[in-house]
Amino acid sequence: LIKRNVVDAVDQPDVRKGERKAFTVEQVQAVVGVAAKRNQMEYARWLMAFLTGTRQGECLGLTWDRVNFDDAAIDITWQLQQLRKAHGCGGTCGRKHGSRCTEPIWDMPIKFEYRPLVDSLVLTRPKSESGKRWVPMIEPLKDALKELAEIDQGPNPHNLVFHRADGYPIPPTDDNKA
Repeated sequence: LIKRNVVDAVDQPDVRKGERKAFTVEQVQAVVGVAAKRNQMEYARWLMAFLTGTRQGECLGLTWDRVNFDDAAIDITWQLQQLRKAHGCGGTCGRKHGSRCTEPIWDMPIKFEYRPLVDSLVLTRPKSESGKRWVPMIEPLKDALKELAEIDQGPNPHNLVFHRADGYPIPPTDDNKA
């Protein structure tokens, strides 16, 4: 029905590719120092990020069964994501968002591997096979995680390494604030 590509009539937006800058050694020391003063879990979480290069979701989605102290390695095959739910009622509940629907459902692509945890928090597989990997634990991280494993962290129904005191996973927004 449309005889031409209507996008051709619009100018492309300018894209500025900024150079990403890594944290300085002083900035990393400051973040880790503050985390160490707060609690062992935050200290280990930030050590993991800086010493392994793992992404936020990979850190927050790490479970204890994927931490191998004997081989000093961490299996990064799952990540924590906050995903939206869809209307399971077909839109008849009158609520604007699917997550508030009386019958919410996960609307995931076919063959998308995921494990729902609680609310909108889900463990998902990385998009590519190269995203699944083992990363080494150097001594400071290994020591911090061992110490974390030995302290009483309260309830932990999802076996997460990093979680809130009530056992709830740490949502990415809370991690950003920290």
